[in-house]
Amino acid sequence: YLLIAICINLIKMSAAVRARFALAFILALVNDILDIVGFFSSPVIESAADILLAAALLFLLGLSPVPIAVAILDAFPGIDLSPAWTAYVAYKYLTKKTARKVKVE
Repeated sequence: YLLIAICINLIKMSAAVRARFALAFILALVNDILDIVGFFSSPVIESAADILLAAALLFLLGLSPVPIAVAILDAFPGIDLSPAWTAYVAYKYLTKKTARKVKVE
């Protein structure tokens, strides 16, 4: 069912929206992978990366308080081991409402 929903959303979205979501997924995946493998040696650097990612996602996906909340939660030890950013982008993608153009005669 999830795969069907993703395919339907892909068909309905414009190329620009698809490109923004693709970039958002890549950024979120890279950040989550770096968090999980423990690439960031300092919590300060990790928090800075999370804040930068939150700003990028706000720009790419629109204004929402959720990226800021995820950045705050991701600062706690242990929570950063879950793919929170990727889950957020997937949620935004699946709940994206596609505007339909109605021809008015």
